[in-house]
Amino acid sequence: MKKFYTLIVALFATQFALAGIPSGYYSKADGKCGAALKTALYGIINSHTSIGYKAVWTAYKTTDLRSDGKIWDIYSNTTNYVYGDDQAGSYKQEGDCYNREHVFCQSWFDGASSSGSMKCDVHHLFPTDGYVNNRRSNYPFGPVGSATYTSNNSFSKVGSCSLSGYSGTVFEPNDEYKGDIARALFYMVTCYQGDMTSCSSAMLSSDTYPSFTTWALNMLLEWAAADPVSEKEIARNEAIYKLQGNRNPYVDYPGLEQYVWGSKKNTNVDLDNYESSSTDDPDTPDPDPDPDPDPDTPGTGGSTTEFEKVYSASTLAEGDTIVIIYETDKLAMSTDQASASRGYTEVEIANDVATVTDDVQKCLLEGKSGAWYLYALNGDNTGYLATNSSTSKNALLTNEEADDYAKCSISISSGDATITFAGKSARNVLQYNSSSPRFSCYNASTQKAVQIYRCSPATSGIEQVISDKGQVTSIYDLQGRKLTRLQKGVNIVNGRRVLVP
Repeated sequence: MKKFYTLIVALFATQFALAGIPSGYYSKADGKCGAALKTALYGIINSHTSIGYKAVWTAYKTTDLRSDGKIWDIYSNTTNYVYGDDQAGSYKQEGDCYNREHVFCQSWFDGASSSGSMKCDVHHLFPTDGYVNNRRSNYPFGPVGSATYTSNNSFSKVGSCSLSGYSGTVFEPNDEYKGDIARALFYMVTCYQGDMTSCSSAMLSSDTYPSFTTWALNMLLEWAAADPVSEKEIARNEAIYKLQGNRNPYVDYPGLEQYVWGSKKNTNVDLDNYESSSTDDPDTPDPDPDPDPDPDTPGTGGSTTEFEKVYSASTLAEGDTIVIIYETDKLAMSTDQASASRGYTEVEIANDVATVTDDVQKCLLEGKSGAWYLYALNGDNTGYLATNSSTSKNALLTNEEADDYAKCSISISSGDATITFAGKSARNVLQYNSSSPRFSCYNASTQKAVQIYRCSPATSGIEQVISDKGQVTSIYDLQGRKLTRLQKGVNIVNGRRVLVP
């Protein structure tokens, strides 16, 4: 699978990415930020071997083969090209051959002094379907509002840009490769910083810093955050390093672009103690941990609960507590969230029963058939699962209120659940992305269907306490802390939300 880790587990991701970096390689960039950091990186990666344009074909044998031995095509999801046999040649339609795609278009750097090296730099040269590549032309990248062309399965698109900062024609790659492309462009304006004043594109500002126009930079930062560094990118970076002798720092240090252009551009990066950056406010402190956490309360990982698979949506009822699972990889939606996606965690599944730990996101079912609401009970992101977001079309966030963005319908066929939110006209189905492991909203045939597992409110993973009257009662606040009696505000009672005015 393409993605090796999720947006959420930032530290684990960073440690994996850092594993292949030679000792001291980035030492001259340590402790810098913003324009100074970009310039330091330029000094590290600019000097490299130019392998020649013809040798790019050979490079693909080590840089861009899928696990099945076929060519990895980032513009089409219906091709199965054989290395060498299907390269170049003539094409009349999608699927005829693959060629060498300059993500940073040749026409953008025709006048640059380093144009020869830029032309054959494999860090931004990807094998792509020849026909789709031709349709991309030299258009800038961007989200398409009204499409004039779509590749098979609407994987890639050409059309008018939907961003307020640019209204021209753009090429929109698929969501699962937007981060790859963003990091390749970050690399190019860094590696060839001295040539940026000679480069021209609607995406470029023709200067050494920031090098991108405002609309393009904001978009690329969002793309990089929404589509995190993948196993594919890490392996590709290592292979290119062996050929060219330089690396893409934005692959080596996931989120490094935030220290150059984004939310941490005024924060000196500490590469010896690096943690992947996000678009969060760097001045916002993390909440203090509970000094005396109850090991059996939700969200602490201290207990397990059994959930049974739901095969019919008609059996769902208000008050049910459910979890969302992708059975094939035995992964459940977790309580973690970063950017606009939800994380995952492993679960044990046997005979349609999932053994769920407290880091699995448990959701309380509210409403009625056709107008359900999923209230996230445990973790730091309690609230109603919803699609609304100003930065991501694939958002799966939490709302404080049960509004239209949180309203959903649920249908189940052959055990696969279709959870469709009403808040958006497209990309509003809760699905699992096996290429970039995360739970989010896609409404796409390339993503994976999820399954619903349920337990009764009395065994929902919210510990039971005995009331004075001897009745079995469970009472928790929204932070997952066990209560012995109702308190003012919202309480979770036997799996249901109860408001005490």
